Amino acid sequence: LEREKRKMKLIVKRQERLLFFCFGILLNLAEQLEIERKMVKRGIVGLLVGVLVLTLPDLLSLVLTFLRKLSLFEECKDAMGQEEAPERATRLISAEQDEGVSLAALRLLFNLSFDPKLCRAMVRAGVVQKVVPLLRTPALRAIILRLLYHLSADERHRVAFASTEAANFVMRLVVNFPKPVLNLE
Repeated sequence: LEREKRKMKLIVKRQERLLFFCFGILLNLAEQLEIERKMVKRGIVGLLVGVLVLTLPDLLSLVLTFLRKLSLFEECKDAMGQEEAPERATRLISAEQDEGVSLAALRLLFNLSFDPKLCRAMVRAGVVQKVVPLLRTPALRAIILRLLYHLSADERHRVAFASTEAANFVMRLVVNFPKPVLNLE
């Protein structure tokens, strides 16, 4: 049984590396808008969202970057909502996760946060509770503050902030800011 488990882990690792290579090629091909539209028509969004359950950090970063690129188009954004992309991307945000994966997931969520329906999906998935502890990470702070701003714009979402330290942390950032003029975030 132990030998079979090791064999399965090796097979999964090889599969993830192959997927990384294939999606990397597709991302490079998607630089041409016409080819990108053909990929979207053939259901690339569903395939990419399906890959978000795997574990290889390089593959996850690549797929999240690809999804972020596609999220600029209305039909892709809607498809991501149907495929539960906000929920899956939210699961990838944590202190234990690779920082590159968390940053890519946050960037995708920020692009999706312009849609009110997807904002509701993010709040239901618990994105506020997941990102507030990461405010202590300087590399992620700017994108987290932007995302939290988008989420707090709707009154219904502000309840999610009540059980977190978000307001206190932001207040400390403002009070202890080293320069006389605050950054936009």
